[in-house]
Amino acid sequence: MDAFFESPGASATTMAGKVLVLDIDVDGGVVVKTSFAVGNNIANGTPAAPDLDAFLARETAKWFDAAKRASLAAVYSPEAEDPSMEAAHHGLDVQDHLRYLMMLDALAVAEGERGIRWFMEPFSAAKHFINAQKSTEPKSLPLDKILTQHALPLLYLNTPSLSFLVWLSPLTYLRLLRTSPVGELRTGTGFTDIPSAHLMSSLSKQSDGATIASLKLIPSPETFGVSSPPDFPNDHTFPDIPSHTWVLEFNRPSRSRSHPANGGLVVSQSRMHAIQSVIDPNMDTDMLMSMSAPASIGPNGSGGSWVDLLLNNGLPTEYYTSTYKSPSGAHAPLNLRLTTPQEPGFVLRKVPVKSASQVSRILEIVREQCWLNELLGMLQWQPNGIAPPPKGQTVSSGPPATISDQQVEGPVSAELLASVLAGTVNPRSIPVSVYLPSTILPPLAQTNPSGSHFGLEGLGVGPPPISGGSSSGSLFGSTDLDMDMEIPGLSM
Repeated sequence: MDAFFESPGASATTMAGKVLVLDIDVDGGVVVKTSFAVGNNIANGTPAAPDLDAFLARETAKWFDAAKRASLAAVYSPEAEDPSMEAAHHGLDVQDHLRYLMMLDALAVAEGERGIRWFMEPFSAAKHFINAQKSTEPKSLPLDKILTQHALPLLYLNTPSLSFLVWLSPLTYLRLLRTSPVGELRTGTGFTDIPSAHLMSSLSKQSDGATIASLKLIPSPETFGVSSPPDFPNDHTFPDIPSHTWVLEFNRPSRSRSHPANGGLVVSQSRMHAIQSVIDPNMDTDMLMSMSAPASIGPNGSGGSWVDLLLNNGLPTEYYTSTYKSPSGAHAPLNLRLTTPQEPGFVLRKVPVKSASQVSRILEIVREQCWLNELLGMLQWQPNGIAPPPKGQTVSSGPPATISDQQVEGPVSAELLASVLAGTVNPRSIPVSVYLPSTILPPLAQTNPSGSHFGLEGLGVGPPPISGGSSSGSLFGSTDLDMDMEIPGLSM
């Protein structure tokens, strides 16, 4: 990309490829205007891509503001990031965005007048998903209810393409709700509780607690085994080219580039196979593994489960324990014990896709996994199981003792025995066994094609339905998880 300056020290800059032209002005505030050299039938003075302009202006402003503070030797708190490091991170992000746009520029040049479609594809895909959403939701709903039914398409959130908000933790949703501007119009956004502009601004600054999938085009030296999508009614197929592949990239981004572990999403093996059946049931296993990172291998050569990967960096353990204390002291502490399932796990990073229907079905599967991951992540779990061998004894000299074998009960007093017999005992703690749903997802062939766009019915994903209620209720409401003997996830 070539850069042109009006004069030395001028605030306006023009950056141009073969097709894409960016006019950037940083005088008093960052303003970006996009134009195209081919296929541009837009009248003079009308923005060619206003959403892309706003995205590039926002990303450039982050970089420009951090660089300005760094040049002024701004004083920052120990908790805050060094302005110079922050400017470097934002500068790398801007470079990544421009590099992606230049990749699209090269594809556009090869197609002449039709080449503009590579820049307009995010708009076309977003329009398709939004129209499919409106056809099933005639009225606006709160954001938390929308996310129980489908992922939310967001144009130009953190990449110059289309992203999907797949999951919000209850804490993040509450933070967005409480920080929403008072009195701001909330009509026309598809949800009624959080303004769209506030959602975009907040997630672009801090996405902790949010699972985001980005639809991106990447060079593919090897052909991914993606079967041709089935003929769903009113489906949308992404532009196809042999040298590149469309992928869904899953990431929980962090402001600091020193924490790469935030990339990807922990999924179980059964859900990986469900995703594989959406892409291509005959996909080679090696190709499937190229989309993810498997669980770590333990010291004894055994692989960890998906729960180990989520809670213990992949190191296998027999079970996990946690203690939940009632904030009001209404009941004794709950001593939770979670036995580790035997199912392996993976870190899902990229999934090749060819159509909107494949995107919708994959996000349905991922949303269920996000719900389980969030339930487990609400507590601080400690790995337990095999206790260290006694002093002077090696692991091979005898069977290892478990931690429970070494626990010794205290003396039982006469008062405790009397209270037990009278039924007035107040337990010090309540043991609770936590289990995870073990049912495998039904075959995807049973999915109702008419509900394939953002539907929950075909795969049975999302939180368990409430008895006598609807599965489309609020994911974070007080009636969603009654402390019931039959609820997967918590059983006494």
